[in-house]
Amino acid sequence: MALVIGPMVTGVAAGAIGMAIYGLAVYRRRRALTRRSRNRNARRYNRRYYRSTSEDTPALERVMEGIRKQDVSGCGLRLVCELASRTHQDLAMEEWAILDLVGNGVKGGDGDGDGALQQYKTARGVGEKGGNCGTSFPYCPLTGTQLMHSIMAYLP
Repeated sequence: MALVIGPMVTGVAAGAIGMAIYGLAVYRRRRALTRRSRNRNARRYNRRYYRSTSEDTPALERVMEGIRKQDVSGCGLRLVCELASRTHQDLAMEEWAILDLVGNGVKGGDGDGDGALQQYKTARGVGEKGGNCGTSFPYCPLTGTQLMHSIMAYLP
């Protein structure tokens, strides 16, 4: 069955698409910085070549807040949940980049706050524990596979 990318799917998957594009951009940037630092041979690197999660957290939270506002149906949350339920060997680079953007999952009740990033971390935790993503995020009419097909249609 072929998935037709139409206005309905685009609207429903807007948050998931935004998260995937941003996650892939961050992933590619990290790879470029890693390659650059490897090419410096034995030279000492200063800290600007490494990502500091404490410095990036406010910026990442703002980005995730914007993505969450677009994700009115919760499809981004469902996508993170379904990707987290799979083994890492089964994930494509784009799928891994989405999980990497979100960071480690949290169990219910853990974590520090109720921001957008925390919601995506909780969704990842549900998937990692083997929870039912369709039941946990019932407002998203699409499966993780359908969402990834939509995302891949937008990527170059």
